[in-house]
Amino acid sequence: MAEANYIWSWEKLRSLLDHQLEEIQSWAACRLLELHPGKRDEMVSSLPQLNSTAAFHVLDAFRDLALPENAIEPLRKFLEAQHRPEDKAIAAKSIIRGAAANKRHEYHQVGEI
Repeated sequence: MAEANYIWSWEKLRSLLDHQLEEIQSWAACRLLELHPGKRDEMVSSLPQLNSTAAFHVLDAFRDLALPENAIEPLRKFLEAQHRPEDKAIAAKSIIRGAAANKRHEYHQVGEI
């Protein structure tokens, strides 16, 4: 399925996550998640570099979803960086939920043998 063409491309919005103004970073994070939901997993890798507000939007996008397999390392780095405690709590909850989902998956695979 082809991705829709928007005025704000994935590449342009992704580059705005590095903007010096936090408001621009947050706006770009929201637009990325809104316009390019199929690339949500790719945004996890940018978590450690995002400001707290933009990171909150990315973390919130995964609130009720399974995390991609590549999410643990960026979340760990996010926890080590200087971010708001409430955002770190969301990241920690995501790691725990992801680990629990992996254990359930392993358990079901063992049960199928």
